Amino acid sequence: MPRASAIAALTALGAAQNALVPLASAAQFALCGHAGAGASAIAAYGLALASTNVATSAFNFVSDGVVAKVGAYLARKDVARAAAAARLAVACALGAGAASCAILFALRDALFDKTFAKQTKDTTAMALEVFVCRAACAPLVCAIAALRGVLGGCGRVGAATMLSALGAALETAVVASATSARLNLDGMAMMRWIGVGYVIVVIVQFLVSACVVATLPPRGASEPLDVWRARMLLPRKDAFDFMSDGASMVVRSTLLQASFFIAVVIASRSFDASGLAAHHIICQLWLIASYVVDGLATCANVLGARLYRTDMREFKSLLYILLALGVSAGVMFSAILVWGKTFIPTVFTADAAAREALATSGVWTILVAAQPINAAVFVYDGFIYASHSFSYVRQVMIAGVGLVFLPTLYLANRPTATLRGIWTAKLALNAWRLVCLVARVHFWVLETPEYDDDDDVSSEFESESSQSLDAFAATPRDAYYEPLLDAASDDEDEDEDEDEKETRESNVQYESSLKPSKIKSGYSPIRTPEISLAMSRASSTRR
Repeated sequence: MPRASAIAALTALGAAQNALVPLASAAQFALCGHAGAGASAIAAYGLALASTNVATSAFNFVSDGVVAKVGAYLARKDVARAAAAARLAVACALGAGAASCAILFALRDALFDKTFAKQTKDTTAMALEVFVCRAACAPLVCAIAALRGVLGGCGRVGAATMLSALGAALETAVVASATSARLNLDGMAMMRWIGVGYVIVVIVQFLVSACVVATLPPRGASEPLDVWRARMLLPRKDAFDFMSDGASMVVRSTLLQASFFIAVVIASRSFDASGLAAHHIICQLWLIASYVVDGLATCANVLGARLYRTDMREFKSLLYILLALGVSAGVMFSAILVWGKTFIPTVFTADAAAREALATSGVWTILVAAQPINAAVFVYDGFIYASHSFSYVRQVMIAGVGLVFLPTLYLANRPTATLRGIWTAKLALNAWRLVCLVARVHFWVLETPEYDDDDDVSSEFESESSQSLDAFAATPRDAYYEPLLDAASDDEDEDEDEDEKETRESNVQYESSLKPSKIKSGYSPIRTPEISLAMSRASSTRR
């Protein structure tokens, strides 16, 4: 079982990195809520963020995928492919960001002239000031996420967390300066200041992140990855695996963000600025609690990936420990929300109508009830990723949005939309996710057998190559295993002709004459522990 200190450290780093952005966002909403424009400022800022996040957040898979790929290659000491994977991730991020930017600008008029038409022209005009700047920065925002993923794959989680902290602090400072009484800016000027400041912050973040990746070596290495001048291209199979895994995560993230966006659209068309401000406040509180608990999901992903199918007993113990911690944290957040029902809204806004909507609509009860469920969902997510059940998560989200969220949203908001009805649909979606994740983990993941005895590594081999085995334990199950064969000794390469001759005489396929194409053609080699472990991981992904 991983030591308590390792669990605590990973959880703390994960919580810090994941929660910094929603915490900073909540602080920015609170600053807007106490500015001169009041509820209109919160409503406008929330519309801009909801509209742009639905496009850029969907491509966060680039960050998750590059962590696994870069980490796997570095574990095998394949620095060239690690650099190629990092470069591919950054290129994909820039391309996805450019596509997001084009889509956002193409839909700008439809969003603000029609979708958000219920709001006043002043509110939509303020939102547009921020929207244009955030949409223009989409390519760099996605690239920053990819660069942080490169740092995570290099074992530099602390550096990635510091970059997140830097960006969150700078964005909050920009909003604080724009809403300060000393400048005394009106609503339009304030949002324009926030938008332009955001562009400057993103450029600074990108440059700093690129410099850190270019100068900070991976943990345990002496030289940094040569990402920007890497000549090697990632092999087709590796690139395909990266993109196919990412496709499932894109669908999942897009649908999740779409559920938030649909909720914002209904709120904007049903409520005035005060009601929309109350909706945004609930959204911020929902995200803060969830992303703090997401540190446990990070721990589950990192440690669970090492234990899955190698030590299922310890995997199960880790599951129950993190699940208990997560649900306890959710209950704690619920208790805080109950205690602060009258106090917390005043932190976000001075608008009396917005505070009244939070107190009398019944939405606060939904928010309190959701915390333990949300916490459990995030913990199970970590173990789902550790078992590489990406396609399952995609199917769960497709069914959840289509069969649970949208019908509940329709039924809970008849005859008129309410805050309680909108967030009841979000709670129903997460309850559906929890049921499906529990079924997957407890009735499939935990029932997955460990590697067969034929695939186990002998104690003698462990003593001689423990570092290599640790690397394989941390390698994704669908990782390409050709580098294992490339790592054969020079002596074996020199004796290849002799081995092939011996192979023909004995009609046995030995490792030294085995090529990846022959493995795929069905040959049954005499396997070293390394080959056995790699092949068992590859075959398990095709079941």
